[in-house]
Amino acid sequence: MPYELWDQPSAEVTDMKKQCETMLEQYEDVVEDWYFHHQDQRLENFLCEKHILKMSEQGDKYKERADNAEWNQKSTVFES
Repeated sequence: MPYELWDQPSAEVTDMKKQCETMLEQYEDVVEDWYFHHQDQRLENFLCEKHILKMSEQGDKYKERADNAEWNQKSTVFES
């Protein structure tokens, strides 16, 4: 790897970051609603299941995980 690229993230990481930022912009109100009113639910479940994915897009494996009581425990909020 050339030295000048050593500190640069890979193309995959850069693309994933751009996609994440775009999704956050699109669903800013939903994330804000979760933050202030629904932190008892995992963000993944609240955002994906209830607002982004249609029921037909949710695979059986994802549904099984979402139904698992342990999976639905409150997510850890990291302090900055």
